[in-house]
Amino acid sequence: MRFGAIIQNQVRPGDVFAMGDSAELIWELLGEIDGWRRISARPGIAGELGAIVERETGVAVGYDDAVYQTLRKPAPPFHDSIVRVLTLRDLPLLEAAAPEVRGRGFGDVTKLLDEGIVACAIVDGEIVTCARTEAVTDRHADIRVSTLEPWRGRAFATAAASMVAGRAQDSGRVPVWNAKLDDYPSLRIADKLGFEEVSRRTLIDRSPAGN
Repeated sequence: MRFGAIIQNQVRPGDVFAMGDSAELIWELLGEIDGWRRISARPGIAGELGAIVERETGVAVGYDDAVYQTLRKPAPPFHDSIVRVLTLRDLPLLEAAAPEVRGRGFGDVTKLLDEGIVACAIVDGEIVTCARTEAVTDRHADIRVSTLEPWRGRAFATAAASMVAGRAQDSGRVPVWNAKLDDYPSLRIADKLGFEEVSRRTLIDRSPAGN
């Protein structure tokens, strides 16, 4: 019996999560939705699915492997005097942050602050590192962290991510971390915080040059 399902990201509709063991069925399901360009699939069927996408669309695809991790033990504290959790009172500060650190979780910065968890490193009134819950469910909190290039390598990201992970655990949720296998800085942060691998996925990207 064939099994397949597609979950489309509401905030980033171009990203879809494919479940199942039939590349042909997943391709059929992709025909029912619009605007997709990046598929997360099981490594075992990614090559077959990518070949179908290339054959049917005439567009070459790229592949990236990603690892998914969870944090089951208490998040270790990594304190830094310039890193703190944001509240709704910090809305103007977050709105003024560079897009690459602000993220796109919840589709709106007000909702992110109201419904999610955000911790940032702030230097001279500017956010230079931002860790946040990109998405939450009743059981899990997906954590992302970004740092402006001039401020990387100062452990701000580790401190901010530890705060978000701790707050997520306090709310009864399990922190989730995912990163491409060649994203070594992100994987180092996850390792410092004690995240452990639970699965791997392959990203099939049909956008030009992976953009």
